[in-house]
Amino acid sequence: MRHIQPGNSPWYPGRICLKPVDHFTDATDREMGILKQLGEFVSFGLENLESLEKHILGEDSKSLILEIVSNLDFKSDAQNIFNQFKYLLRTFFKYDRLTVSLRKDTENRRKLDKGVSSIIKLADGEKDDFVEGSEFPINGSLHGLPVVSRTSIHTTDWRQSHPNMARFRSSEPDEYAFQSVLASPIIIEGESRGSIVLERVDAQPFSSMDVNDLELIGQVLGSALRWRYEYKKIHTNATHDGLSGLFNHQTFKERFTDEIQRAARFQQKMAVMIFDLDKFKKVNDTHGHQYGDYVIQTVSKIMQDNVRAVDVVARYGGEEFAVILINTTAVMSNMVAREL
Repeated sequence: MRHIQPGNSPWYPGRICLKPVDHFTDATDREMGILKQLGEFVSFGLENLESLEKHILGEDSKSLILEIVSNLDFKSDAQNIFNQFKYLLRTFFKYDRLTVSLRKDTENRRKLDKGVSSIIKLADGEKDDFVEGSEFPINGSLHGLPVVSRTSIHTTDWRQSHPNMARFRSSEPDEYAFQSVLASPIIIEGESRGSIVLERVDAQPFSSMDVNDLELIGQVLGSALRWRYEYKKIHTNATHDGLSGLFNHQTFKERFTDEIQRAARFQQKMAVMIFDLDKFKKVNDTHGHQYGDYVIQTVSKIMQDNVRAVDVVARYGGEEFAVILINTTAVMSNMVAREL
């Protein structure tokens, strides 16, 4: 491992991903694609950590934020990331209510259209009708304003500053007496995709340092969510078959070994089914490979719909499929086989 110094930037340990092959032609397009994604993911992370260090002035703040970032577990669900940042926000700010929301289309990154509503992902402090999982319109709402404007909000009386807006919905009861508000957009890939909103019941203003800190945390949270998305994409490409969306052959073998050991440890029974599609080559030859792909995808969906979430379904080969039924009996496995 050697250190790479880009210009006058801080030094970071440089790491190289290596895949042993006898010849470079032995690496498949899929493997090269995964390595490329992994390289982009690591580069993206280092660039954002460098930017983060440049913007954090206080050593204590720097240590705390970098500690939070280093402890993030991208294998877990997104809620783990939000909970980590809740601890960070509690440490940095005094507030009566914290709300973190994401634009709805962030839930499905394949959509490129602008989202018209946001979903509350984290709520802390004073309770109201808008809990985690609640949706609200972006336009016309105080909590949607940072998403639309891409700028922070800093006011000691939000009703006076934004008289034509509701906190979340125009129909909400006017019983939540928050006054002072500090809000910042969550930036993901240069686009405003959510907001962090701090509210106080009194008119005590947030400081200019608070404004800078919240804007920075909004950028860091956006980077963390992007890192998790990239990690999931790399993991999916490495473990799943691209056409069917099922586990690939290698992942099936690994899961098979794990489930054998689990069944032995807990004295449980399991069943394994392997089957293929009859006359599939004739389907490809007669109707074309696009129709054959459609058949593979349709069969894959039928299989997933007819087993439990704990069971393992994989594309074992070209038209071969495999299923591991966890903690099941011969009678139950025969019933599942007939359904499939």
